[in-house]
Amino acid sequence: MKIISLLLLFISTATWASSSPIEIAQQQALNFNKWYIAQFAADNSSPLDGQKIDKYVTGNTLKKLRHAAKTDEANYGGDFFIGTQDINDDWVDNVAVMQTLVDPVCTNVFVAFGKDKKHIVVDCMVKEAGTWKIQSVTGTEIIASQ
Repeated sequence: MKIISLLLLFISTATWASSSPIEIAQQQALNFNKWYIAQFAADNSSPLDGQKIDKYVTGNTLKKLRHAAKTDEANYGGDFFIGTQDINDDWVDNVAVMQTLVDPVCTNVFVAFGKDKKHIVVDCMVKEAGTWKIQSVTGTEIIASQ
């Protein structure tokens, strides 16, 4: 049994080690968004109140979001992480990474929700204490002025 456990540990470590930093950032963004949208859909208490979110979001960002939530400064037109106030029924089972762009500030992971992949957010991923975490989130819709 110990041999099997060690073998599984070696395989998972080798797989993780062979992944590029971009692939690891993408997987972390995907894991977060799948977890978060499930929390949102289940109407659980604010994920900001728990500690699970700490492994996905930078400490500085969480500090700002928690402060804003306590002081009613959180009025930015929708949920910070998914950029909307409501979700479609098919979002929970349909979360996908569309593309990733790297710049000097962060690794931008484009995450789509729904079968039609029409709702997209961009997670700005940075490394904090060796772990990829979300520093900020933005949408991709451009509103043309008239």
